[in-house]
Amino acid sequence: MDSTQWDARYAASDLVWSADPNTWVEQIVAGMPPGRAIDLAAGEGRNAIWLADHGWTVLAVDFSPVAVERARRLADERLADGATRLTFEVGDLLRFPPPPERFDLALVVYLHLPPTERSQALRTAAACVAPEVGSSSSATIATTSTTASGARRMRRCSSRPRTWPTTSPALA
Repeated sequence: MDSTQWDARYAASDLVWSADPNTWVEQIVAGMPPGRAIDLAAGEGRNAIWLADHGWTVLAVDFSPVAVERARRLADERLADGATRLTFEVGDLLRFPPPPERFDLALVVYLHLPPTERSQALRTAAACVAPEVGSSSSATIATTSTTASGARRMRRCSSRPRTWPTTSPALA
């Protein structure tokens, strides 16, 4: 789907996704100290809004202007003072240059791209993570995908070459 198709999908309903954060995001991020996060393919902003509400400073990027505008409106409605910690930007992850500032957390949740393009987007996410994060905290890239069998899974990858699969047994 291109951005105009996503624009049409977002424009056709009040809320395409749940207003609550993704369960996997909540599960992985809940124990992390707040820092700087980038939410790539943020959609209507549910994860970015939740992060900002929990003290994170967040840049949320999506290639649908309709989704980004809705996310801004929802953030204004739900966050009050926390909205100042949240910035939205329209951008295509396949052409998105990583910002000069680096982040403690990069989210890529249910990015709907073919494998080759998804790999490219994940390389962009990795380029957004702060290389200087010390041993007391771990820079994280969290990605959610749906496997060929339809099972959902979330992976949390530190900036070091370790990964923690967090596939729910119920979804495996």
